[in-house]
Amino acid sequence: MLNPLIDIQKSVRTELSYLGAGCGFRILADPENMHLSAKQWKQLLMKDAAPMAAFAQAGAEAEGTGLDSAASVLELIQKGSPLARRQLIQDGMAADRLDAMPDIQVVAIHQRRVMQRLTDDMLKWFVIPFSQAFRFSSQQQVALQEASFGGGKRAELLPIIKTVYPDLRAVRINVVTFERNLAGLQTVEALRMQLSASGELPPSLAALDQVPAALDPATGQLFRYQRRHDKGFLVIAAADDPIVRQGQAKSYAMTPRKAD
Repeated sequence: MLNPLIDIQKSVRTELSYLGAGCGFRILADPENMHLSAKQWKQLLMKDAAPMAAFAQAGAEAEGTGLDSAASVLELIQKGSPLARRQLIQDGMAADRLDAMPDIQVVAIHQRRVMQRLTDDMLKWFVIPFSQAFRFSSQQQVALQEASFGGGKRAELLPIIKTVYPDLRAVRINVVTFERNLAGLQTVEALRMQLSASGELPPSLAALDQVPAALDPATGQLFRYQRRHDKGFLVIAAADDPIVRQGQAKSYAMTPRKAD
């Protein structure tokens, strides 16, 4: 079936790619290949520190971080540098190369890698059908929590992620809700065409022979439909569906018009 809705996958990929590339912070642009002195790294950090602190305060993770100034950002970097070094060595970076880097660069490399891993992890669920991805939505939330500041052994060391990363689960549910409504209307029209051509409603959606019924994009299957006597009942969004918000259940009842 033709889908006139805008495909937001490209927009989401672009946004996540931007976030995975450091979210516009200078120290996260390409830290592994930036050859700067310790003084130059500090100058870059000073330009990033104010917006970085603002990000931390805007996010739920701000409580307890104490990020409210450039000095506090630098203190956080100095505190996290030993952990960043250990994890980068575990990931295969040469210890002597890391030893030659300022603390700011080491933490920046670690932060960029955490954000890139999370971006890749979130994208892999977004490019598969909703009916498959939704079953693993809890894993997506776990990955976000574990990558966020204070979330685990391989979490970020600068509190950025929770503030800037979108809730892709909510994004996909909103998109599939629109797509489902459209597919539901297409199925209603298929039933109307069948009724007009044959004078009666089909016993099932699979029995439509004028035009096929649209699949429910949330499940990848046909919508629920029953014919009882001469009436047809089509369920687009059931109240017990886990992605249906309260008050958004939707169904149609169809009755052939009797001839005068």
